[in-house]
Amino acid sequence: MSIRLADIPARLLSQAAAWALAGALAACGGGHHDHDYPPPPPKPVGLSYDVIPLSLGGVGTDGFVGRKGITANGKVGGTIDARDGSQHAFLYDGSKMVDLGTMGGVLSETGGLNQLGQVVGWVRFKDDSSHAFLYDGTMHDLGTLGGADSFARAINERGQITGESTGADGVRRAFLYQDGLMKPLHNPGDRSAGRVINAGGDIGGLFDDPQRFTRSFVVGACLCAKDLGTLGGDQSYVFAINDAGQLAGASEVPSGRLHAFLYDDGAIKDLGTLGGDISQASSLNESGWVTGFALTKTAESHAFVYDGTMMRDLGTLGGSVSEGTAINAFGQVVGFSSTAKGEQRAMTWTASDGMIDLNKMLRNAPRGLVLVKGYAISDKGEIVAQANPGLVLLRPHTGAK
Repeated sequence: MSIRLADIPARLLSQAAAWALAGALAACGGGHHDHDYPPPPPKPVGLSYDVIPLSLGGVGTDGFVGRKGITANGKVGGTIDARDGSQHAFLYDGSKMVDLGTMGGVLSETGGLNQLGQVVGWVRFKDDSSHAFLYDGTMHDLGTLGGADSFARAINERGQITGESTGADGVRRAFLYQDGLMKPLHNPGDRSAGRVINAGGDIGGLFDDPQRFTRSFVVGACLCAKDLGTLGGDQSYVFAINDAGQLAGASEVPSGRLHAFLYDDGAIKDLGTLGGDISQASSLNESGWVTGFALTKTAESHAFVYDGTMMRDLGTLGGSVSEGTAINAFGQVVGFSSTAKGEQRAMTWTASDGMIDLNKMLRNAPRGLVLVKGYAISDKGEIVAQANPGLVLLRPHTGAK
């Protein structure tokens, strides 16, 4: 059965995907490759984190930050519930939370941000239409391609924005917004959506082919689109891009199962699995390292790192499930894992220290605080995580008062 672009939710295979796969796909069967499991994670030594709550005064339990939702200089963009219970896009500018508002709509959501603190996303109005916005100190309506809806998904340091918008014909198309104009992107198919953009303006996105299978494309500086192809199946989904123009995501193989891929220099590469038959790449750094999750030969879903040579099983915190959601320039991963008691906990992993429960690395944490998932990590090691009372920023403690 084909999956149409229009049927794919914005947070496809994210959040608790590994948890669902571990149970629902337990009968998928094993693979043919054995992998060495990493040693048990050591106790954290030295490094600790100060906890900074991220709140707009709401309950806080419905917050979300994308894997690229924190910049190298500590700015955070995301979505969280406000005092009235509705979802609002926000910017944490390094010292305070800024409610970006809704332009008179009923809610707003963040798609991405850049180092300058410019934030993009979309607002939903009372008539259920949605418009893309750019926040640069003020929220600006970016309009549409002639239809009712538009969604801004990512922005680079040059202020170029990508996303998707409906035209007057109702068809959703990927766009590039620059110099105050929204223009549709040429792509190999009909319906399309821009998803990621790098510093040079290369855009990765999705399109529906003539058979209504969802495929991935990349558009370079020439604005000419290229189909990334697949790993032998019908469909592929791109989730990440780096400034070298590499892309990562998941593609169907001939069996119809999804495998993580890395697209580099015009070729799509199967990153394999951890012995099972499913994997997905979620995040990509500038060195081409990839993290995500993959099934083991016993159908457990484990976080992995691909280091350019092989896929490494990161193990768990004692349970059967883990997932890497984001990786920074130094190969540090954040995500989540189950414990031996079946509890979900936020984790971080480095090649030197292995996987560590972030809850064991907190300094003067509020009483009762439990971190359940790491969403994003900066190159300075700052982490955005989901806790039981809401979103928090974990800032490495330097010893300064």
